[in-house]
Amino acid sequence: ARRKQGRRIKRKTQKETDTSDQASELPPRAFVFSKGKVSAPLKALVNDLKGVMSPNTARALKAQRRNKIKDFVDVAGSLHVSFFLIVSSTEQSSYLRLVRSPRGPTLTFRIRSYALAADLAATLRRPYSAGNAVWQSNPLLVLSDFDQSQ
Repeated sequence: ARRKQGRRIKRKTQKETDTSDQASELPPRAFVFSKGKVSAPLKALVNDLKGVMSPNTARALKAQRRNKIKDFVDVAGSLHVSFFLIVSSTEQSSYLRLVRSPRGPTLTFRIRSYALAADLAATLRRPYSAGNAVWQSNPLLVLSDFDQSQ
């Protein structure tokens, strides 16, 4: 390695990331919270999202006004959290941000309409409740009879 005008040459400019097998064996975990001033129905949507994402999310996580995104990123590494679902609201619309931690891309979706679990239960004549045991196992993704050409 030659020196350039008396200065050293940097050999390691990129931080080494931990690519151990233990990190890949864990299922992806997520933090679901709201940011900013959010209406009561959107808070209920956050609680429903926590139920859908369980058991791989922190159900009792409460985001306070003084919390910054950096606070969640700092804690996420030690808890093996790889995604954040952040619900926010402006005067025009409501948004859902899907953030991959720690360096991730961030996807922003505008929420046009939604239905809460309580709304669905209210429309049924005899609401079915499977209890909390249903939410303690991982969700099953069924892709049968989905045609790519349509």
